[in-house]
Amino acid sequence: MVQLATADGEISLSGQLSVDDFEGLETLRVAIDQQLSSDDGQLHLDCSAVEESDLSLLQLVLYAQSASIQQDKRFRFTPGESIAARIEESGLGWLFDPQIKDKPPVWGVKEDETLERARILLVDDSRTVRYQVRKTLEEAPGNPFQVEEANDGLEAMQRLISLPSTALPDVIVLDRNMPHMSGDEVALLIKSDDRLNKIQILMLTAQSSIDEMIKGLSHLQVDDYVSKPYHAGEFLARIKALLRIRQAERQQRYAFEQLKAARLELAETQAMATMTRLFQKFVPGQFLERMDNGEGLEQIKAGLAEGKEVTLLFSDIRSFTSLAEGRPPREIFSMLNEYFDVMQNSLDQHSGFIDKFIGDAIMAIFDGEDQALNAVKSATQMHNDLRELNELRKSRQEVPLEIGIGVHSGYSIIGTLGSHSRMDFTVIGDTVNLASRLEGLTKHYLCPLIISRDTLLMIPFEQRPPHRLVDMVQVKGKEQPVAIYEAIDASAEEVAAQKVSVLVAYERAISVYQEQAWSKAVDLFSQIVEQAPLDALSKIYLDRAVYFLENPPEENWNGVFRMSSK
Repeated sequence: MVQLATADGEISLSGQLSVDDFEGLETLRVAIDQQLSSDDGQLHLDCSAVEESDLSLLQLVLYAQSASIQQDKRFRFTPGESIAARIEESGLGWLFDPQIKDKPPVWGVKEDETLERARILLVDDSRTVRYQVRKTLEEAPGNPFQVEEANDGLEAMQRLISLPSTALPDVIVLDRNMPHMSGDEVALLIKSDDRLNKIQILMLTAQSSIDEMIKGLSHLQVDDYVSKPYHAGEFLARIKALLRIRQAERQQRYAFEQLKAARLELAETQAMATMTRLFQKFVPGQFLERMDNGEGLEQIKAGLAEGKEVTLLFSDIRSFTSLAEGRPPREIFSMLNEYFDVMQNSLDQHSGFIDKFIGDAIMAIFDGEDQALNAVKSATQMHNDLRELNELRKSRQEVPLEIGIGVHSGYSIIGTLGSHSRMDFTVIGDTVNLASRLEGLTKHYLCPLIISRDTLLMIPFEQRPPHRLVDMVQVKGKEQPVAIYEAIDASAEEVAAQKVSVLVAYERAISVYQEQAWSKAVDLFSQIVEQAPLDALSKIYLDRAVYFLENPPEENWNGVFRMSSK
């Protein structure tokens, strides 16, 4: 919630401001209007104590800036670090900091160009007067005036009506007594017209009494009044003064239009940011960054793709079908959403992003530097975080969840697939298929986390977590066997400790097993199982060794386990 304090010409803000705080925003707008209606000639908006804000505060600043310009008040703005960062991101710093050297030309005309070729319309029925005035203007130093003439008021009005707004004169030098239409009538028509009333009028007339001058300045609303005959120096000074006023009005109008455009652009940016945030709930932001070619999200279409090295992670809840059987759909969705939220956090902390949820399964992607290490760390944390969630589930008398995770690294195609009316962001390739197969193997080998040799080799040697060879497997659809490993840290603490304690003995037993020395393999795995009774994988190898001792494999057996199902 934002707090405000007001003083003469100053509003100080503190706290936090959000676009959702409608009451706070309206209160601030009212405070700005009240300060501008005071006699003080300036408005200072002090946001240095604002702790945090979204784009709404920047919109508020633009509102204050615009209102100050309209009321001819000096505007000063002091941003805090958060707001300064927002302004820097928006590219609108030039609106608030006049010291920025390369700011856009807000006023449209450089300071030294104020009088360059100003347009003057000279209206008088006397050719002699028109000649004298033109000569005075054209002999001014630098020849700064472009002079046009009209013989009387009617001709002047016909010309003004026919001109586009961009070609209207800056100043009209207007006689009072003329045939067809008097100068008084011309002045009243111009000042009552929304398109013409910003033109400066200098009444040049022989009616020099104080009463006539007051009538011209007040009733006719002309901007200046000069008597004939005139002094050339004084006349030029008055013309230049009117041009400065005209230029100031242009500056204010241009600045106001710029501020309106900036507010609109800011609103569009905020709307796009909101749409992107919503979009990212269904499509990973990392996908959007890769597929957005700078033309906007609306231009993304099916067929955009790039090939690259990625690491894929697949996870799946054990026995989910039986777990969900007989439960109300709302309860199942609630359970999954709670579980996914915990898993998402584990992935986010290690630079991974979820490609999709497939029922109770998760497919996540890691790319860039340290992708393999990040994937293994993330998978390990997913298991650790799940154990904490299970403690909560137990306290609610709910069944604990168990998961298996497979991780594989390799070349894949990442991009958009679909039709003109429906598409999806995804990753395809053998890497995806093998990662999914490894997740399935965690059930067979009773290992929480299985990674491929390709993933292991991508991790620098000194950073590799405790691991051990699980098997050489030939998954369905692949000709070449794949070496797979268990990342031991993903196991529960007591189980992991037992696995690490027998790691050297396990590696020796595996070597003997691969040499098909079945009797010795039985002895070694028996010792491991006795020393580490929680090591399920060693029990599997003990059973295998016992079986092969009694039923030796064929002579050409190469120790590869063939996976016949997915």
